[in-house]
Amino acid sequence: MATIIAFDLDDTLYKERDFVESGRNTVAEAIAAATGIEAATLRRVMAEGADAFDALLAYLGDMGFTGYTIADLLDIYRNHKPDITLDPVAEETLAELRRRSIDIALITDGRSTTQRNKIEALGLYRYFAPGRIYISGETGADKHTPLAYMNVANTAPSPRRLVYAGDNPAKDFVNANLAGWTTVMLRDSRGVNIHSQNLNDVAGIYRPRIVIDRLTEILKLIH
Repeated sequence: MATIIAFDLDDTLYKERDFVESGRNTVAEAIAAATGIEAATLRRVMAEGADAFDALLAYLGDMGFTGYTIADLLDIYRNHKPDITLDPVAEETLAELRRRSIDIALITDGRSTTQRNKIEALGLYRYFAPGRIYISGETGADKHTPLAYMNVANTAPSPRRLVYAGDNPAKDFVNANLAGWTTVMLRDSRGVNIHSQNLNDVAGIYRPRIVIDRLTEILKLIH
């Protein structure tokens, strides 16, 4: 029986907090270049604010720079080329799957440009074929719908075992569970993920069937 493994991107193959930091750094550098304010000061303002960009806009206003909007900051943030790296265990896992010629896919929510920039920065085109990358900003449907999972399943041979590995029980597993996939959650052992993994907060159909501590454990599911 063939095994097809689909992966989430953010907080599964790398830490999304690194993208957030990279984006804020880019925003700080862009605003610093335009205003003359030190980038370090702008980074501190964002880090200390309850909402980073609201705090930054308020600070800029106090400094007499009133021409910026949230849309301006988000445009820089969402379209920047991120300084992020693939998690070493994720790279080990993907390399081993490639060595074994296992069919893999990537299912991720987000804007096309933002997610493509992440994929390029992480070097993921080495592992995922172009036709096996499903981005909600390109398909028109996020993981709250079954479309991406159906796209993977419809191009997989039968009989097959379909596996999805992600991190966010609020949306990653529900449609895969409903379609009979084996769902796997990578545990946030350091407590640094963007989204909560408290399984007590989600209904049973949203829960992963398996919880792992290292992504390499997913290799045990290959028969």
